[in-house]
Amino acid sequence: MKFNNIFTEERYKAHLYWLANIEGGKRLNLTGANLYDVDLSDADLRYCDLSHIDLSNSNLSYVDLSGADLSNSNLSNSNLSGADLRSCDLSRIDLSNVDLSNSNLRGAALWDVDLSNSNLSNSNLSNVDLSNSNLSTSDLSNSNLSNSNLSYVDLSGTDLRYCLGNNKEVKSLQLGTYLIAYTKDTLAIGCQQHTPEDWENFTDDKIASMGSGALDWWHLNKDIIMTLFKREK
Repeated sequence: MKFNNIFTEERYKAHLYWLANIEGGKRLNLTGANLYDVDLSDADLRYCDLSHIDLSNSNLSYVDLSGADLSNSNLSNSNLSGADLRSCDLSRIDLSNVDLSNSNLRGAALWDVDLSNSNLSNSNLSNVDLSNSNLSTSDLSNSNLSNSNLSYVDLSGTDLRYCLGNNKEVKSLQLGTYLIAYTKDTLAIGCQQHTPEDWENFTDDKIASMGSGALDWWHLNKDIIMTLFKREK
């Protein structure tokens, strides 16, 4: 974390006092500010007002923004890895190309957001409203989407390996050795993700090359998996 002429040490201390209910404290309000390429890593910014702000190309790793208002802000190309964004308002903002890996977004508002090409691997997206958002070519591997709202979401090209789905737009299940996640267009089994048509047409040699025991597992479960997928059509 580094201070500047907008995000000053005095304003930050006042915010910490406000969080602790200490006399002289004041909630941090940086609405409309230009904080391009700023370093706010590890800061405690709970419940602050950062709406309509430019935070593009900034370092927000491991920052606590739970309950904060970031609506209509620009966070494109910023680093939010490990950030706490629980119940944060991130609606209608640009999060394209953002690193959100290992972040906690539980209960956040992410509707109508551009998350294209973002890294959401290992993130907690449970109970999140992602409706009308763009998640194309994003990395959702190892993420938790349980109970999230994915209505009208663009999931084209998304990495769903080891993803826990919401059992609507993204469904998931465990069949023996492998975790399976699938949409109407793609099917991820373990560390492999391909179109269902490719899976159905793979040769035994191709399946066997994917790992020890993969071919036996495929022979046992192929019909079940393809039947489940075809129900999505």
